Amino acid sequence: MKGQRADVLKWLQNGNSITNWQAFKLFGTTRLGAIIYDLRKMGYKIKTIIMNGENCQFAVYVLSTEE
Repeated sequence: MKGQRADVLKWLQNGNSITNWQAFKLFGTTRLGAIIYDLRKMGYKIKTIIMNGENCQFAVYVLSTEE
């Protein structure tokens, strides 16, 4: 695995959460949802947490520690 998918996975494996905005700023990706989808298909357990912003909702993704 290489590229943005590998970058996001490493970020999550280091215990960090990630949002679309962070993924864009850190890795230049505008397709975080697609990357998360691919990682889940590969067997990684990734939780989606919906947060409420000032005028919007957004997803925060975290790697699950549950087996």
